[in-house]
Amino acid sequence: MTSEGFRSLVYSVEIVFIFVFLYLFDILYIKNGILFYLILILGVGISMYLGYLLAKSVSKYFNY
Repeated sequence: MTSEGFRSLVYSVEIVFIFVFLYLFDILYIKNGILFYLILILGVGISMYLGYLLAKSVSKYFNY
C-alpha cells in the first residue's frame, strides 16, 4: 500500500472513530441540553474536515 493509500485509510478510520466516540459520549453522559448539541456539532465539524482531507487525497488518483 502506498503512503497516500495508507493516509486515506487513516483519515477514514479517524472520521468514523471520532464521530462515533463523540456521539456515544454525548448520548451516555450529556444526554440533552446545549452541551449535547455543541459536542455533536464539534463531531460533525471534525468529521467534515477529515472528510475533506480524505477527498483531497483521493482526488489525486483521478487527476489525469
